[in-house]
Amino acid sequence: MSMKNDATMNHDACMKHDPAMCEKCMNGGMQEMNKMNKMMTDRLGQADAEYDHRFIDMMIPHHEAALIMAKDAQQKAQHPEMKKLADDIIAAQQREIDLMKKWRDEWYKH
Repeated sequence: MSMKNDATMNHDACMKHDPAMCEKCMNGGMQEMNKMNKMMTDRLGQADAEYDHRFIDMMIPHHEAALIMAKDAQQKAQHPEMKKLADDIIAAQQREIDLMKKWRDEWYKH
């Protein structure tokens, strides 16, 4: 038996088409997303000589997470448009990951 947190329970209610719970889930998810965005921009810090390096080091795993989600969507999505979007996300995000890794190697050899 697994323990579920409030967000998971809210999402489960959304999946059962409970409009009231779905609204709470969406609002809670947006609040969490806003907190995470603020935390990430705070971690990026001020414009300085290392800003680009910090940006690359944070953006690569962010894009890698998008790849994981898009690959999941390729397998589970019901609409062909969503599967196509997942394909496009994978191609674009992988190109950007490769480019950022190239720049990091060229600019920040330590």
